Amino acid sequence: MSPTLHFRPIAPGVFRARLARSVRRAVLVEVGLALPRGYLARYCRYARRRAPGLTPTFLHTLYAETPPGLKVGPWPGWRGIPALPELTLETGGERVTGRYYFLGDEEAAGELRVMFPCETGLAGDVTLRLPDRRLRPVRAQVQAPLPGRAAPRPVQLRAALRVAADHPIRVMFPMVATVGEFRIAKSLLQAEAKRVRPSPEQLTIGTMLEIPALMWQLPELLKETDFISVGSNDLMQFLFAADRGTPSLYERYDLLSQPMLDLLDQLVTG
Repeated sequence: MSPTLHFRPIAPGVFRARLARSVRRAVLVEVGLALPRGYLARYCRYARRRAPGLTPTFLHTLYAETPPGLKVGPWPGWRGIPALPELTLETGGERVTGRYYFLGDEEAAGELRVMFPCETGLAGDVTLRLPDRRLRPVRAQVQAPLPGRAAPRPVQLRAALRVAADHPIRVMFPMVATVGEFRIAKSLLQAEAKRVRPSPEQLTIGTMLEIPALMWQLPELLKETDFISVGSNDLMQFLFAADRGTPSLYERYDLLSQPMLDLLDQLVTG
């Protein structure tokens, strides 16, 4: 079970937690911060078309600070939107900057989520610094090991297969770059399917197209997979060589651009 950190205030904006024993491998620490009411309003915008009838792309959309329009965001650091405060985690002489991530339910959940990738592990004492004193930690979980391009673990596959014993399920492997990678993941799943009891009634196995290299392996891939799902966010990021976390490059993410339409056309006709 992944350890939980219990942060206690030691000074304004400074919190400390103590682990019973240090962690000597790369881990990801997820921290949930209590979100004050209306806190994210200044980091959001209201989107509306510049003129009726225009295609809803970035170039044809006006982003305003006030309604009317569809509320979008938060997009801190983009087009003059202020950046969220920099949060840091200190442990064993290492100082790690937090990375915010948004699921769209922050205001409903009342929580702002931050990830800290600690490459050298965690020492006994862990210090969290929050420059905005309106924020405070309400939970913190150590995710070990640091996520990477690792093969799915048997225990993860078995959990899915136990569900498949009573219900038809579709298993989709993400971030696949080659048909060989998909074959390995598929074979691991099928091997576990032979071991679990009761056996799955129906098992559909597919992949998510996120890495453009798969586009040039479609004939071979289609022989191996039951379905392909398009992961448009990462696919566009890799297609345009533009980090989607960089605000100045957001305008490149145009789902209706000619390269993207050509890619989808090639996929459908493949």
